Amino acid sequence: MTIRARPSGFESSICPADSIRCLNVMVESDDREVIVIVTVDDLSGVVARTTLDEQ
Repeated sequence: MTIRARPSGFESSICPADSIRCLNVMVESDDREVIVIVTVDDLSGVVARTTLDEQ
């Protein structure tokens, strides 16, 4: 599983994902969204996406 902030590109990954309870990713002040990507059998897909509030 990978969590990525956009547009900065900061990301955190863990494998195997079944042992995860928490995963943090750095978010820059100009990041607009955070995306959760899961890879199974070498196939990846976005399973969650959130837009960050402007401050």
